[in-house]
Amino acid sequence: MSLLKYITFTSRTTAYIKIPGYMMDKTSNVYLSSNTVVLPGSATSINDFFTINPLVSSRMPAITGYNYTKFAVFDQNHLTVNLFGLTGSGYIDIIIYNKAGYTKLSDKGYLLALSGI
Repeated sequence: MSLLKYITFTSRTTAYIKIPGYMMDKTSNVYLSSNTVVLPGSATSINDFFTINPLVSSRMPAITGYNYTKFAVFDQNHLTVNLFGLTGSGYIDIIIYNKAGYTKLSDKGYLLALSGI
């Protein structure tokens, strides 16, 4: 088990994060997931891949997150997420979603740490 690395944001930090990846221009949704940070709405359960087949559903299990609209595709290999306006302290996972599947920031070994925002 690898240790997670934390990207820390405080109230004096510009709250943008640029995430590298592949085919970011195909992103349809970004979800935020946290047990401790106050998100600006209620969480949604996403289980789009459950009925496709057992192999796909085992690799893409159901997730829960807040559908976050403050993101922009920077280019084919980068996505920016604006975290300005979130309140509280704790950890946030960013879930990048498209019709082929999703990936989580925590899958890449990172979580966002919000400190007193």
